[in-house]
Amino acid sequence: MTKKYGVLLFFILSASFVKAQYEAILNDPDVIWAAEINLTFWIEPEFTAPDSLNSDRNYSTLLKLTNDAADPGDESKVLLATRLLNLLGDEQKQVFAHPDSLRALTPQERDQILNIKDTVTVVDPVTGMESNRLVYNCWTSESIQMMRVRQLLFYRDKTDEFELYTLAFAPLMRRNTGSEFSAAYVRYLPFWFKMPPYHRKESNLSLLDKPNITWARRMRTGTNMPPLDNLHPFKDFKRPVMQQYVNRLREDPKFQVRGGYEWNNMSTEAREQYFTKTDTVVTFDPETYEEKLMIVHNDLTGQELMQLRLVEDWFWDERRRYPIFQLYAFAPMETVRDQDGNPRFNRPIFWRLVRD
Repeated sequence: MTKKYGVLLFFILSASFVKAQYEAILNDPDVIWAAEINLTFWIEPEFTAPDSLNSDRNYSTLLKLTNDAADPGDESKVLLATRLLNLLGDEQKQVFAHPDSLRALTPQERDQILNIKDTVTVVDPVTGMESNRLVYNCWTSESIQMMRVRQLLFYRDKTDEFELYTLAFAPLMRRNTGSEFSAAYVRYLPFWFKMPPYHRKESNLSLLDKPNITWARRMRTGTNMPPLDNLHPFKDFKRPVMQQYVNRLREDPKFQVRGGYEWNNMSTEAREQYFTKTDTVVTFDPETYEEKLMIVHNDLTGQELMQLRLVEDWFWDERRRYPIFQLYAFAPMETVRDQDGNPRFNRPIFWRLVRD
């Protein structure tokens, strides 16, 4: 009984500490912009979105994988989905109906959410008669193909960098519906896991060499990247925030950013050429209707870079049986348009590495 109350007290104190840290970030005068984002990631390459062209899409690269299964050929233990499935049934980890909820779900409430009863239609192979059968969902690692994270994205005035504070995460479950032969399914979010307290110094530490890290993957947002102009920021002291970032890029040669497919360091001259563009515009004389060519210089502004691509490193801590999320790099996205001004695609201007 004493141990039970000790664990409960630990979670209460941790929740209070997390809230205090969250408020400390928002109250920090160096933080001039902050907003919450909800990102949904496909867990790849373990599962690939079958309808990726019509849904949020991300890309990932394996950083570390330790096979902790008894059989070296058994890959079931190395998947993040398998670890998340075990976490769903771990009653020592508190879960919440919403990332902002203050009350943790009871074991009974948790069990009722996971063990959903379904009525399916089955056909007798002999008589061909249909009947309804009450079944429980049987969860496997393939039931978890996506994960949602609630994060606080914020911008620091002195460093001109974005940072992330992960508040909570939730596996998205794929639940089959209809008859036993039906391919229909729905996705639902059973509950949220809250993250432990945030430590800014620890967020910059390299975790790959630690033996307790058994899985790591670099997740890069694609069409699921956050559009800054559609968010509702808690703080927005220097709007648009991306204009300050553009000013730093153009004025500070020591502020290193990387470009190209190989992420090479960009010189100040190369950056300036990118921001200042020269276009040839055809005009007509209103009296003679003669065509004239006019050279126009256009400067790229922060207002045109309000979509942000994030690169996050996700780790699995086997000791705590919990994930860790770190921001690795970010890049504002520019919309490339055709000669008629129609948007064609988005591309990152420069990458800023938060951690080497």
